[in-house]
Amino acid sequence: MHENFGATYLENNIALLFLEIPFDEAPHIKTVCLPPVNKNFDMSRCIASGWGKKRFRSKKHPKIMKKIELKVVPNAKCQNDLGQTRLEQSYELHSSFMCAGGEIGKDTCTGDVNGGSPLVCPMANNPDRYYQVGIVSWGIGCGGENVLGVYANIPHLRSWIDKQLAYKDIDVNFFTPS
Repeated sequence: MHENFGATYLENNIALLFLEIPFDEAPHIKTVCLPPVNKNFDMSRCIASGWGKKRFRSKKHPKIMKKIELKVVPNAKCQNDLGQTRLEQSYELHSSFMCAGGEIGKDTCTGDVNGGSPLVCPMANNPDRYYQVGIVSWGIGCGGENVLGVYANIPHLRSWIDKQLAYKDIDVNFFTPS
């Protein structure tokens, strides 16, 4: 877990899980690449996936994984749009966050996908491969115009990820496209 994780505001909302044995790839189980440090994905059309519930407090999860396409929003727009909510104009978006969504009926909340789900963007030079650019973290409201989902910003957190991999003697090139 990130040593500067903030439980109140969820900044630096990232943790790494190290497996004792490798998983087997299958048609529905693949690896994803890490993006370059601080790479900007503004205005990219990306995909979030997960096991979203139909109702917020429901204990039942669907049997089929869901996915939704969302647009990555520049941080200045995100800051402005979040300032129009109950967070008010004084809210400052932490650098460990990025935003996506803002389209009516499309969001990573109840009924779609939910917290901890990945946000992946296709690589420009190889659209069959993806970078994981975000992790669903939080939001205000759900699925409304200019109502954005907030994600852990993987390109911003990439240096921390590399440091953790180095501690474990894991070659970061394994996660970086060639």
